[in-house]
Parts: sequence; C-alpha cells; structure tokens
Amino acid sequence: MARNPRVGSPERGWPVSVAPVVVPALLPGEAVVRVQACGVLGPRHDRALPSLPDDAVVRTGHGDQTSIGEEVPELSEWISRGY
Repeated sequence: MARNPRVGSPERGWPVSVAPVVVPALLPGEAVVRVQACGVLGPRHDRALPSLPDDAVVRTGHGDQTSIGEEVPELSEWISRGY
C-alpha cells in the first residue's frame, strides 16, 4: 500500500502529525478519522481499516467515538452484511 507523503514523512524530513482524514465509507455511516501517519486508503475496507493504527480515533458522527482497534474485529461481519 502506498504511503501518503503529505501526512508526515520522517524519511523526507517532514514531521509526523495528526491529520484528519474524511472517509465517508470507512465505517457504516460517515466518519472523520484522526490518525498519525496514515497511509493512502484503498477502496476496500479489508485493506483500509487494518492498515490504520489500532489507536486511530474514529468519530463517526452518529454515536460515541471509537478506534480502529475496536472496529477491525467486526470487519468480516460488516462485509457479510453488505457494508
């Protein structure tokens, strides 16, 4: 998976920083994710979610915030339900 060099790239001398990533289809419903040094998100959940750090905070806009580490175990269930 390619890395987004604009979201922190220590190897290029750019600091790693917290950056919002708006991902409408990351979780069921819309979400804003704040992550450190996130890679480029792929079009599929099975690649995008596990590529993010477990402690990446997800603010879904429809309930309490969660984290990638809390949600990834539910991934296969979401896919089977058509999300």
